[in-house]
Amino acid sequence: MERRTLQAYQLQRLGLSFEFMDATTAGDIPDEEMKRLQRRWARRLRDTEVSCALSHRKAWGIVAKAPRPMLVIEDDVILSTDIATVLTAAATLSDVDCVNLETFGAPKTLGRPRALAQAGYTVAEVFRDSAGAAAYLLWPQGAQKLLTSLSMMLPLADAAINLAPNLRKLQIEPAAAIQVSILNKSEPISHPVRRSLIATSRKTKERPPLAEWLGYKIRRVRVSAIVLTQNIRSLGRSRRIIVDYADTNNALALLKEAFPELTNPPT
Repeated sequence: MERRTLQAYQLQRLGLSFEFMDATTAGDIPDEEMKRLQRRWARRLRDTEVSCALSHRKAWGIVAKAPRPMLVIEDDVILSTDIATVLTAAATLSDVDCVNLETFGAPKTLGRPRALAQAGYTVAEVFRDSAGAAAYLLWPQGAQKLLTSLSMMLPLADAAINLAPNLRKLQIEPAAAIQVSILNKSEPISHPVRRSLIATSRKTKERPPLAEWLGYKIRRVRVSAIVLTQNIRSLGRSRRIIVDYADTNNALALLKEAFPELTNPPT
């Protein structure tokens, strides 16, 4: 409920219309189905990772039927105060399927930036990204591509977005969104909302059977081939950077307003 409180407060504050989508939880998935899904990636997934992946796929199904691009956000993301203008400008872009709005604090391989119709922001082609699916603007055709790409696998949402071979992806610079858990790394926050819910689920330490292990290896080879193709495409036309988030003061103020009990945020 704390995360829903945060999002309701934030989105109303920003003047954005929104709809909550109930996430898929581990309890919604029968045990045998969970075991099957946990083995459909390049490693055995945690039950929370399966739930998160299915939740994003549920959102993609909604976007695929929509008449226009839609913003998809996770429940712990903080949006820039410029987000309404950024979204309006990004929605006018052509030849794009997905615009990533966030930074995960990890390097991205991006093309040359070009101005967005909003002062101070640019967009750049994404050749390779490493993480993050907490805030992205998704077009209906992009949602359909995500639902059909990487068949016979269940990648995490960020992996699906970053590895889908035919998905046309752009990155906003500076980032217009950040997860509280990522913000917490540089600005320690004393509130439970800072914790990653996925990380609370432990990885299994059992050694997988041979057939299962081979399945993981085969998927890793496929992923490696996609990454190699991305690296080749980026040669001579890319830069490797960490995208900054430029609205940290707003993020901290928002947390304090949404959670008055947060008595000791950094100043």
